[in-house]
Amino acid sequence: MGTKEQLKHIYEQIRKETVIPCVRMELEKRKVTIFESKVGGIPYLPKEQSWPTSPKGKQLSLLAQINCHDLMGLAHFPEKGILQFYINRWDDLLGMNIDDLMKQTEFCVLYFEMVDESVTETMVLQKMMVEEEWAEDDFYPVHGEFALTFTKGEEGISRGDYRMIKKLKEHLKEVCPEEEVDLSFLYDHYDTDTEEDLGAGHKMGGYPFFTQIDPREGREDLEFLDTLLFQLDSQMAKEGDLVLWGDCGVGNFFINQEDLKKKDFSNVMFTWDCY
Repeated sequence: MGTKEQLKHIYEQIRKETVIPCVRMELEKRKVTIFESKVGGIPYLPKEQSWPTSPKGKQLSLLAQINCHDLMGLAHFPEKGILQFYINRWDDLLGMNIDDLMKQTEFCVLYFEMVDESVTETMVLQKMMVEEEWAEDDFYPVHGEFALTFTKGEEGISRGDYRMIKKLKEHLKEVCPEEEVDLSFLYDHYDTDTEEDLGAGHKMGGYPFFTQIDPREGREDLEFLDTLLFQLDSQMAKEGDLVLWGDCGVGNFFINQEDLKKKDFSNVMFTWDCY
């Protein structure tokens, strides 16, 4: 027992046992209104809401905005309102705090359950600092503004999720309790791998993709973040990069399921990595 083929069989069995719903997203290059789901571009901001800033006064940039109606009733996620993700384009870590991945100072998540449709893009743009208007030499991973289209589905646990290794070891104890097992196959990519096998792609819900390791692994203080709130992957095209995190990386936001049910986005982890 313990051969790579046998381990892959157990892995596939675990994936079947861990299926949960998700919504996958595709990017479309076009102008998007301030009320629509989008990646990049101008956000919706209520009249009384100021533009989020870093402690140094730098305006954060909209990474993505989700009109929750588009999520089609995805379990535990809001069914209405607008959910937004901001990061610091002026920081080489893009707002990720490696000492405290949940510290929302250089990144933030905002949720507006009620949307004021009398707000205009002009009103929002008046809140933007002119000197901070999208420079060419920043670190922002999004190259343009993109509309989002949504497809509801489901998927089993991905290779990179730290819980896969835990589940795999539990299964192995039953079949070969005294045998040392090589788990390196989890980090190998095969020609038959799909985005769903790896956890890659743009999505909400489901399981994450990492180019490195799951930052929750071995961190009891982060294991309660059991839900993938939002994932934006790198995406290249013939006409140029659409999204590029460093060297073809991926960005992730995680939340506890109970906080998500309560629409409490104060305890969210933001992380990204690349090859």
